[in-house]
Amino acid sequence: MAEETQNEDVEQPKKSKTMLIVIIVVGANLAIIGVVLALTLGGSKSAEAEAAPNPQTAAPVQTGLGPLVKLDSFIVNVASEEGTQYLKASLVIELTGEHVNDLFSKSEMIVRNEVLMYLSSLSVQNTQTVKQKRAIQSRLTKLINKRLEGEIVKGAFFTEFVTQ
Repeated sequence: MAEETQNEDVEQPKKSKTMLIVIIVVGANLAIIGVVLALTLGGSKSAEAEAAPNPQTAAPVQTGLGPLVKLDSFIVNVASEEGTQYLKASLVIELTGEHVNDLFSKSEMIVRNEVLMYLSSLSVQNTQTVKQKRAIQSRLTKLINKRLEGEIVKGAFFTEFVTQ
């Protein structure tokens, strides 16, 4: 009988150690799975948060095209070897951003004056080719920016350009 008691005492610690090892292994596996899931789900949430930033703190998206302002048509006399001729031009002005829209609106009459003075200084011979028209666009952009004392205008675009 004493032998049976000793055998039971020897078997119980073995069973306890085995059970303890199983519990530790299962617990460790569950912990690893939990960490992997947390990283996976947590990582996708932060990626979603980066993809959809808070609209209150997000910077405006730059599309490359600034606000456009259409000016009324210009009709000016231009010098010609054949006598007086007319140039009719319509412009759309691209601004550098929304922040200069008010300044441009307040200065539109000054801008019209600058455009009229420049266009009337041209001759018909200076307005015939595409290269010359692009040079006129560039010059108008520079003139307007100089007059408004800053980088207000990104570009000037003709929507109509006719000499007669």
